[in-house]
Amino acid sequence: MEKNGRGKAKKSADRRERDDSDNGAAVQEIRMKKLATIEGYLDHHPVRMRYPDMAVETMERPTTMAGMVWFAAKIVLFSDYDGFFAEGTRQIFFMSLFKWLFAKKIILVCRPRLKAPPSGLLSYLKEWLKTRVFKMGVDHFIVISTSEIEAYHTHWGISKEKMTYVPFKVNSADSLAELETGDEEFIYSGGTSLRDYKTLFEAIKGLDIQVKVVTNRDFDKESIPRNAHIIHNSGTISEFYAPCARARFSVFPIESGYIRSAGQGSYLGAMFLGKAVIVSDTPGVRDIIDDGVNGLVVPPDNAPLLREKIIALWEDNDLRNRLGETAKRQVREYYTHERYIDNIYRVLRWALGV
Repeated sequence: MEKNGRGKAKKSADRRERDDSDNGAAVQEIRMKKLATIEGYLDHHPVRMRYPDMAVETMERPTTMAGMVWFAAKIVLFSDYDGFFAEGTRQIFFMSLFKWLFAKKIILVCRPRLKAPPSGLLSYLKEWLKTRVFKMGVDHFIVISTSEIEAYHTHWGISKEKMTYVPFKVNSADSLAELETGDEEFIYSGGTSLRDYKTLFEAIKGLDIQVKVVTNRDFDKESIPRNAHIIHNSGTISEFYAPCARARFSVFPIESGYIRSAGQGSYLGAMFLGKAVIVSDTPGVRDIIDDGVNGLVVPPDNAPLLREKIIALWEDNDLRNRLGETAKRQVREYYTHERYIDNIYRVLRWALGV
């Protein structure tokens, strides 16, 4: 009896061991997720090593509309990927469309740039269709300003529970760190996306202060004040930021009337270089800049007040130094490339159920 009991106990233990092994394999199979993306910056080894239960494959970006359609079809219909992450409007649209049409069990996470509903009927229908397809196909949205959560919910009905705020980052920090900084007698401004140079030009007109503007924007020569110097940017980091590094401080005028954020990369780069910044109070700015602590925030479309802030900051050396040093310290600690990617991986991991 005792021997038979020991035999039964051994068989029971062996069976539990096999079951545990099988369950462990099943758990491992469930937890390991395969995700595709065409955003090359996610291929960041130090961050990827922290997420061994999620395999991320960076794929080649399609260059044509037909290529994007075929790419979306292959991912959704014929692949074994568990998820897909994208930022560009076309890839988000077609991935969402194919998922909705064919009910593929693939998790879509994206970072969109949505507009407020346009006034024209045709423009409105086009934007409504795009956003409608996004809502039907995208499982979770990443936004880079807290105000976008409220705006996207109010204007397009996207559930707040489907959105996560991820602070943006300094672009090309290693290259910026190599630039020689100075305090020369001019102000820097730069960028193209949603820039309000009209208000800036009105603010600086007649001042005995030189302003260098690095942008791809074209201007009517008559609209450019004598003290503004336009530098056309060829797209290199050194060309865009070298004047910023030497400037006394930086001004980033952002257009009002938009629900998405713009310019974070530009003014975060200036802050990384230790420059005091003046930025228009538009979506995303208050997430980064604490007015009077690490920069100055001014209402958009207000040339007289912008002019006052420019003159005050030009003349107050102590204020410039204090704002610049605080900005430099905070940005280098909290807005790094690695932290941005890590936050995105956290959202992807959560969305995929890892």
